[in-house]
Amino acid sequence: MARKREARSEARAANPNAANPNAASAKVKAKPLRVVDFGCGEGYYSSVVLERARARDDVELELAALDASKDAADLCAAAIGRFARVAVADATRDLPLDDDSVDVAMSVFAPRSPTELARVLRKGGRAVVASPDDDHMVELRDAFRDDDKITVLGVEPNKSTRVDEAFLAAGFDVVFRRAIRDVVPLPADAVADLVFMGPSGFHNPESAIRDAVGDAPRVVTISFNVVVYALLR
Repeated sequence: MARKREARSEARAANPNAANPNAASAKVKAKPLRVVDFGCGEGYYSSVVLERARARDDVELELAALDASKDAADLCAAAIGRFARVAVADATRDLPLDDDSVDVAMSVFAPRSPTELARVLRKGGRAVVASPDDDHMVELRDAFRDDDKITVLGVEPNKSTRVDEAFLAAGFDVVFRRAIRDVVPLPADAVADLVFMGPSGFHNPESAIRDAVGDAPRVVTISFNVVVYALLR
């Protein structure tokens, strides 16, 4: 019996994890980081997250992307479907996700429900939200204000404050904020794309937007806020 105890002691000295076989595997298998892109569009931002995660050795990513548009979800699936789960779902309604199942929620220029994000995020989870500021694309709104061919929708007044209030009421706190603003010259094709990719794209045919924009370049203000909210509960 003494010899067996000595043998076990020597084995533990040689391999400290021998007494707990799960300890070694726990070090090797890091907990996956679950990220969901709500309102993913064609998958551009999901692709960036995927690229950044794959460049790191310390991140095991589980990525999902949702959009209310089937066409957008199909484009996203074509771009990243091999590496992520993509589904058609409205981010403003009941989300097809379990409670406390997500680490990071992304909402980039997309509608969202802070209460639903609070439900699916784990405690301490993050919601990363990018939304337009009041003067975003102001030149285009002014240029087409009286145009009877297309309508360029404006940004509701004090949108940033309203977004903050909705997240705070849902149990979040602001942990990071960055305002991004620039005035950039854009070719006509890029101007048309900018109008079509936003909510104005739902109210105007793409052909009408391109006809109204014409061939001339324009100077456009790009203005939005990136805010990270942490779930407190």
